[in-house]
Amino acid sequence: MRRRWNTSILKQIDSILKRKSDHSINDEFFHDILDEHFSEEEVQRQFDTAMNWGRYAEIFDYDRESGRLVQTEVAQAEAVQTEAAPAHTNEDPAPTPKA
Repeated sequence: MRRRWNTSILKQIDSILKRKSDHSINDEFFHDILDEHFSEEEVQRQFDTAMNWGRYAEIFDYDRESGRLVQTEVAQAEAVQTEAAPAHTNEDPAPTPKA
């Protein structure tokens, strides 16, 4: 039963992330769903398990600091864009030599 419940949570998370325009959602949303069925301690345990499974299956990434779940493909694309972005400096460009 517990595996089925976690699988159901993962499917819900994946479905919601795909529908959201920014492909992310606050973790409180899922805590609210879980606390209708479980004690506070069990909610945290279920949530932690779902986060671990979801990250392992590369369905989503979870940022504990911001409390946001982000669809894995979106998170990876953002990381690649950040790495590829040129560094900005406040220095003036070198003068062009006159011919």
